[in-house]
Amino acid sequence: MTTGCANGGSEETTGFVSVIIPTRNRAPVLARCLEALAKQGFPPARFEVIVVDDGSTDGTPALVERLTGALPIEVRLVRQPRPRGANAARNRGVREARGDLLVFIDDDVLTPEEWLSSLVSGFLAARLPVGTGPVRLATDGKLPGRHRAEISTYLTEVLEPATGPGGILVPISANMISRRENFLRTEFDETVQAPNEETDWLLRSGLTVAFLPSAWVWHHKREAELRRFRILRLAWRRGGEGGRWTRERLNPSLRGRTEAAGQALTTAARAFAHGLLRVCWGGIAIGTSETSRALALLGLTRRSGLPKEQP
Repeated sequence: MTTGCANGGSEETTGFVSVIIPTRNRAPVLARCLEALAKQGFPPARFEVIVVDDGSTDGTPALVERLTGALPIEVRLVRQPRPRGANAARNRGVREARGDLLVFIDDDVLTPEEWLSSLVSGFLAARLPVGTGPVRLATDGKLPGRHRAEISTYLTEVLEPATGPGGILVPISANMISRRENFLRTEFDETVQAPNEETDWLLRSGLTVAFLPSAWVWHHKREAELRRFRILRLAWRRGGEGGRWTRERLNPSLRGRTEAAGQALTTAARAFAHGLLRVCWGGIAIGTSETSRALALLGLTRRSGLPKEQP
């Protein structure tokens, strides 16, 4: 097992692919991800997998070492001494990568056998700086709520092109490709959290994105991750992060922030009413997220330190 390039990734190989996976304390989930990657139809000699362990305490290094000897692909482990967040792990992976093409996925992603071939060929054919593909949700249990889309969005299911400010197409870090030079020129902001990491990076990079429908992956969620109150906590966090990012990075006028907060509260009221009348947890989740977003837009909430949400 290799624990990183001493030369900081200077052994760049043109046409070689580095698949970067940030992870922390999810060894069983990571194992399934790596086992799926080992079944790719893409030639094993043309890609490497870099696991960036963001300060795990659950035996992740031992797992990666065991799988490195058992899997027919190159897997390298890079360790962060303490948790610094998913974006810091991604940046570390970029610095360690040997490939000219860098691919990002999450540790709970399961890749079909033709995924990497489809992603690379689609990206090269599109001739745009960034490529991204669909992320399909796969669960060990039933989603709460009456309407799947109301909940699946908080668990990162992306079936159609995702858009950001001004309608720009944004990539999804659970299924994303670009050239190494683009990530070296513009790093991920290590203070930015979901759901804004990709949008923030894209706006600062000034690049454009191609959506590659055939290069899809599964986003696997365990039964424990489908519990109602866990999803509500996730909705609250992501709503707040979205509001803070808009206020701090897009810097709208006071009037603009106030109007946006008012719209969010109106949406929240309708969602709560629907959720309570129809006993629909999707409505409660949307209401929770929009309330948190409104408060953050108005500067009435703040986070204490950097949340360590799993990728």
